[in-house]
Amino acid sequence: MSGYAIGKGISKVDGMGLVTGKPVYTDDLASKSCLIIKILRSPYAFARIKSINIENAKKNSGS
Repeated sequence: MSGYAIGKGISKVDGMGLVTGKPVYTDDLASKSCLIIKILRSPYAFARIKSINIENAKKNSGS
């Protein structure tokens, strides 16, 4: 059965960060070509969006 590692060592992806005192969660690791987005939620449950200003988003180069 593949996928099992009985009797074998398994290296942790975040092991070095834990040892050096800078823990990194595996969900926080992202490759350089990874798309990262942020979501801004409304503080109002049933508000109607009249317009969205995207000028600041256009200025961001994304890197």
